[in-house]
Amino acid sequence: MTIALRKATPNNAELIQKLQQAANQVYLDKYQDFDINPACETVEKIRSRFTDFCDHFLIVADDDTIVGTIRIVWQTGTGEYRLGGISILPEYQGKGIGQQAIRLAESLYPQAETWELDTILQEPRLLHLYEKLGYCREGEPKIFSELMALVFMKKSLSI
Repeated sequence: MTIALRKATPNNAELIQKLQQAANQVYLDKYQDFDINPACETVEKIRSRFTDFCDHFLIVADDDTIVGTIRIVWQTGTGEYRLGGISILPEYQGKGIGQQAIRLAESLYPQAETWELDTILQEPRLLHLYEKLGYCREGEPKIFSELMALVFMKKSLSI
């Protein structure tokens, strides 16, 4: 298994939408989080993200097979970076691909001083993944619905 990342282009918007839908549908079904779940993003919304200089999508491949996508967002002039979403196809989850892809993505931005993300509090597997990668919970979870809360996580790289 050789994980590689490549920068996506606006021409990849439909592919990104399909990857996000396939990877996040289980959470959409479980939590009914239509307003924030990446599975609900339209192709137009994804395309619009490419016009923002501080927003990149990366395509995740295992050898030559596309298995997911990662969205990276940052604040211009700061060292603050954010994992805006990671979507790995269900049949490739639980194999360490997400972990490798996140590490590779972080290494593409050596100027980052901090990395942030939010994830679903009720999903221990997701929390474990991010904690294993050095992310720590920050503040109180945000209650999104009676079914779901979001927990904010941060990793500081500055010495």
